[in-house]
Amino acid sequence: MYTDLYSYAAQMQKYLQAQEYRIALLEKEIQVLKKQITEIKEKPSVTVEKIEYKFDQLKVETLEGTLNIGLNPQDLQNVDEFSVPQATPTFQTREAIKKACMEELTEYIHSNTVNTIKHFEQFYRKEIDEAYQNHIEQDLLKQLEKRVDYYLDNSLPEEQSENQNDFLKEKIKHHIITDITQAISAFIMNIP
Repeated sequence: MYTDLYSYAAQMQKYLQAQEYRIALLEKEIQVLKKQITEIKEKPSVTVEKIEYKFDQLKVETLEGTLNIGLNPQDLQNVDEFSVPQATPTFQTREAIKKACMEELTEYIHSNTVNTIKHFEQFYRKEIDEAYQNHIEQDLLKQLEKRVDYYLDNSLPEEQSENQNDFLKEKIKHHIITDITQAISAFIMNIP
């Protein structure tokens, strides 16, 4: 009974320590938020009265000055250089996806075809000589480009968007690896 009471007290102490730690973290967070609120209150606000444009009466002969979009004039004092970093294009074209798939799948065929053949040889209890193994590998390599094109052509339009390129490449590779495995299995199964 005393051990149950002792373990309960120990658990309660751990729970209280965890709660104290969490309260301390929340208090620190509140202090940070209060500081941010006071900084926001101290900044002078810009009020814009109602602006009416009458374009039929507007005549502009020359435009001079600086147009600052998204900046207050007070913020310009602290800006030394304001430039937009050049974005590096991450969009891969269809050809880039095709090239990446072809390279990775060619490597897959070279490194895994023999093991897949040996697996199905054992499964179907058949034996294939090395010439047949080379023939299978060469045949897979010949068909690879057409299979990649097939899966690219049949991919959904939303999969061809800029942020889905890696997903599309992996999906195509997965389908073709499945096709390769099924083709090797069917070939060995049907050998007399």
